[in-house]
Amino acid sequence: MAMHARTLAPLARNAYFAGLVLTGRYDDRFARRIAPVTLGALLLTIVAMFSLQGARIVANPARCVPSAKSLASFPADALRAALPASHSAHKSIDQLQGELVKTALRREALAQHVSALRSVRELEATIANWWDSPATQQIVYDLTQIGL
Repeated sequence: MAMHARTLAPLARNAYFAGLVLTGRYDDRFARRIAPVTLGALLLTIVAMFSLQGARIVANPARCVPSAKSLASFPADALRAALPASHSAHKSIDQLQGELVKTALRREALAQHVSALRSVRELEATIANWWDSPATQQIVYDLTQIGL
């Protein structure tokens, strides 16, 4: 089989950079030549990002970086009030509330706690109304996507 130019180009480039590193010319030649360009490229990237998305960020900053405090509408008190004090679901409520205040939300963990609470007949409607609301789903999606 013949190798295509698209296959050879990355191999040649990698061999070139490997040769520079192994011979010590990477620091002496290449890094010195490209150093001034890298700062300019970084600044150009930042300017390009804000010129393309700046209006969206400025118009609605809360939408771009949602706050975990937006999940404060979690009806923990209503859920607790619907159950007897000795009910085992209180532990799930506390775990879900603890998960909501973590720095990095994990959608799977949230869904697991919600599923456990939905299985309790007294809590099913309340937890379903909160979890299935578009506002809650959008906030959870945003926070899990950006890693906050």
